[in-house]
Amino acid sequence: MAIDPNNLSGTATLTFSEDFNSFNLWNGKTGLDTRPGWAMWPQYSNGFTEAGNGEQEWFIQPGDSQTASLNPFSVQNGVLTISANPTPSSMLPYVDNQPYTSGWVDTYHEFSQTYGYFEMRAELPAGRGLWPSFWLLAENGTWPPELDAMEMIGSQTTEYAASVHSQYPIGREISSGHYVASGGVSAPGMTTGFHTYGVDWEADTITWYFDGQKVFQTATPPDMQNIAMYMMADLAVGGYWPGNPDSTTHFPAQMKIDYLRAYQSLPPTNSGGPGGTSPPPPSGNNPGGASPPPPSGSGPAPTPPTISTGGLGEILWRNGADGTLADWAMSGAQVVSDKAEIFQGSVAAPNSSWNVAGLGDFNADGNADILWRNANGNLIDWSMDGSQVTSSQAITSQGSPVSPGASWSVSGIGDFNGDGASDVLWRSTDGTLIDWTMNGSTITSSRDVTLNGAIASPDASWSVAGIGDFDGDGHSDILWRNTDGALVDWAMNGSQIGSAQQITLQGHAATPDASWSVAGIGDFDGDGRSEILWRNTNGTLMEWTLQGAAITSSQPVTLQGNPAMPDASWQIAQIGDFTGNGSSDILWRDGTGALVEWIMNGSQIATEQQVTLQGGPATPSGNWVTLAKPTDFF
Repeated sequence: MAIDPNNLSGTATLTFSEDFNSFNLWNGKTGLDTRPGWAMWPQYSNGFTEAGNGEQEWFIQPGDSQTASLNPFSVQNGVLTISANPTPSSMLPYVDNQPYTSGWVDTYHEFSQTYGYFEMRAELPAGRGLWPSFWLLAENGTWPPELDAMEMIGSQTTEYAASVHSQYPIGREISSGHYVASGGVSAPGMTTGFHTYGVDWEADTITWYFDGQKVFQTATPPDMQNIAMYMMADLAVGGYWPGNPDSTTHFPAQMKIDYLRAYQSLPPTNSGGPGGTSPPPPSGNNPGGASPPPPSGSGPAPTPPTISTGGLGEILWRNGADGTLADWAMSGAQVVSDKAEIFQGSVAAPNSSWNVAGLGDFNADGNADILWRNANGNLIDWSMDGSQVTSSQAITSQGSPVSPGASWSVSGIGDFNGDGASDVLWRSTDGTLIDWTMNGSTITSSRDVTLNGAIASPDASWSVAGIGDFDGDGHSDILWRNTDGALVDWAMNGSQIGSAQQITLQGHAATPDASWSVAGIGDFDGDGRSEILWRNTNGTLMEWTLQGAAITSSQPVTLQGNPAMPDASWQIAQIGDFTGNGSSDILWRDGTGALVEWIMNGSQIATEQQVTLQGGPATPSGNWVTLAKPTDFF
């Protein structure tokens, strides 16, 4: 989806911003670089030059003691100034005898992105031989491609040049295997004030903008598809294109940069209709009254099933062939314990008539328990302690077993009243919602879910997309999604909906299209609030950080600065805190059974490791599936 630079809040998500309130160089975690990420030109410890273009500058590296007096960078009032100057004769031996010094900044270590809108706001210098530019290179080090968002030569101060370089036949041939498509426009004022220079790079087209006005568009070449690129801005001096400075060139020549920013159009948003909003899930108009009993069915109370196999503390497995259960205790990506689930001294193996309806801590002891349901509607609660089933009891209300009829299904498990114990959200085919407050296997209350005193019964176009604590108040909330893409957050207080609010991004309704699905809910940054992990049919992953119903950040999931895009053979098996650091991690599994764990730090994958058991790869056979895939119970 193309990005509109005149409506960034409605068509894009801010993914990177350097506003130059200070000048932060790469420190191993954050900051800008002052040299490219690979040796496109001769580089030395104290700088480099673009010799292949015939340039005459030496790009200074801050921190080098020999050239410290030549520092080209300064920051004042949120503006980075790059100054180019003639090289003092005494310093020529330290700058490869280049007659000028200047500066270069890029985001090689800190940020790269596949597709999106990239923008610089800057004031450019005038003068023969000056060559300011804003451009992108491939993070993987290949060249071409190259995307020049803006170039200007100081002797032609009203000519804005835009170009893309490729190894594929586009535009005109520069040399063997090097082609360029370019355009330009008259843009007065570039050297007398600040202007924005932007490029929207999409899978099919590349579009350039000056102050939000389209100036050039061309097709995206094949070598710029599905790669990550990083931004850079520099002030070159001399070269085959701009010529060399002469007596009319004023020094210091200064390129002033207000900001460098990047945006991504994913996931797309729209206004949700002519009114600008999408409706919340409709509520029923029943006038309240007495709370109903738990949904009931017929048949005697079941005997708790017997059960069997496997080994697990944080990951539960079930064998589809024989019903056996296994418990894996994890330490990061290492399986430190692999044990069969045991009930009363025997391996536990429920038969195929029993299915897991949900996982939750129903007795508030800190361990996940299992809610089982069979084809007759009978319900059993297993209280768990590692690989031990400490109790297996029928779910009861007022001392009697309950067995909801086939019209009722579990829509989600969460602590909706904040008491530390998980509750069960039921939904009927007619839209009615019931909240069970649990104490172990005992239902202590069964109530209609209500909004402003009226029974809430969303129609069939609304489905539960996830359960999480999006506002950090200790109560689980409910994320609803409509078939038209609309999203609504219910902030819960027990069975009462404290608020029903549309999910918004920068004040606009967030309505991802059908190519996007919720891949999971987790606290990936450890801040006590749940985030939403989205996955596109093309493999793209996005993480939404929320404050209630407001999206405060929408970021692509990245590994070493590159977008992470697992192919369709990889599916999320479980989300959980496998390291004990308070942040949710992601367990992936592919069609061969291979397992990979992502240790998360917000939207960044801190480490990617193969899951191991006794020193070797852990690859359960296809008969084994995890209990608690992120979308199992919604």
